Amino acid sequence: MTSRHLIFLAALALAPAFAADVPYNGHTLEIADGQDNGPIQRMLSAQYTIPGTGADIINKAQTCAGGVAGLTVESSAPEAGTLVLRATTDYRSGFSSWTIRSRLDFGAADAAFRIAATEIAVRQGSGDEAAFAPLAKGASGWEKGLDALLGVENKLVDCLYR
Repeated sequence: MTSRHLIFLAALALAPAFAADVPYNGHTLEIADGQDNGPIQRMLSAQYTIPGTGADIINKAQTCAGGVAGLTVESSAPEAGTLVLRATTDYRSGFSSWTIRSRLDFGAADAAFRIAATEIAVRQGSGDEAAFAPLAKGASGWEKGLDALLGVENKLVDCLYR
């Protein structure tokens, strides 16, 4: 076995120590540092199948995003099959109201698309002292926050199938 193979095997063995994939409501969560309760780095949807070219799907997704409260288009490149959205929505957990936000990277190819949520953060504090902090799995109300974010994503997906 060459040193190159040994380095590859060592990197493969260490990979789970840096991130862990956890299933959640039909999505895959990538948790930082492989911690059970670490920050959520990414939430990846299943791959959806839909008629149309990648550019057609991106154009329709951009139109749909305009009709979904809490979604704004950051950039669009239909020819490359990419659309970047910002999602922001409010939710309740316990006796408190919260705001969650995320970047949604929408990628499309012929007859398929997938959505990856990154920069998932929840608002901490109120007024001028408010700031967004990464959402951690295991934090109080984390499931409700992700469910609220999924609600926005589901409205976009539903529109694409109409």
